[in-house]
Amino acid sequence: MTSCESLNNKKYLLVLNGVEDYLQVVLGTKDRLLWAWQAFTFQKGMLFLGPQLEYLFSSLAISPNQLKSIVLVSGPGSFTGLRLTFAHAYGLALGAQVPLGSIEYLPLVAKSIPLKKEIWVLTYSRQKEVYIQGFDSKKSPLTPPKAINLSQAQEILKKRPSDIILTGSGLRKHPQILSWGFTTLEETFDTPLPQVLLKEAFCAKSSSNAPLPIYLRASNAEDNLEKIIQQTGLSLKEAQKKLFSGSKIS
Repeated sequence: MTSCESLNNKKYLLVLNGVEDYLQVVLGTKDRLLWAWQAFTFQKGMLFLGPQLEYLFSSLAISPNQLKSIVLVSGPGSFTGLRLTFAHAYGLALGAQVPLGSIEYLPLVAKSIPLKKEIWVLTYSRQKEVYIQGFDSKKSPLTPPKAINLSQAQEILKKRPSDIILTGSGLRKHPQILSWGFTTLEETFDTPLPQVLLKEAFCAKSSSNAPLPIYLRASNAEDNLEKIIQQTGLSLKEAQKKLFSGSKIS
């Protein structure tokens, strides 16, 4: 395994983030950010990620086997976006014999905010739900990340000091949060900075064992499976067996 203390700064590190609507591709050494690409792809990331990676490698005249590691932002977030970046990274890593690592998303958002305040990151999960995590003024976690509904989130925040700061895509997708009486940041701060992605990625442990995405809740398909299978003739038990056997990673 490797850590931020032992990495050779002459090697490149690639970071992929598909957790939310903005797809991010970052490449650099320990001392320098060499490439940062970001685009609002909203459920169309498949059209962009492969070509962008090809353009990156050809433009910088490097090959995947020159990578020290590929680090994935592991979530929580979009199921589709996570599968997209993980699939591309698995393929690159397998072909080039490059180790993989992962970093969590919500701390990256908090660490991109240059304020020494208690910060709560609320990102969009689905209708009336958010992913939430709190951080102290030094950006250390106050809580583990959770997937909860808006009422639960409001109850948690009511117990915190009145001068806390809220940020994240959850505020944009659930504008009622803006009326809760807390200081909120604008949309600019919803997405982590490339420099933060690279710095945190260099401190991530990497190995030949593939990391897994962070799923804090069931997918919409799982939650609505009974309704989805009504026209298939399958029983709920049969459908669950097919769903879960097909989702295993070998």
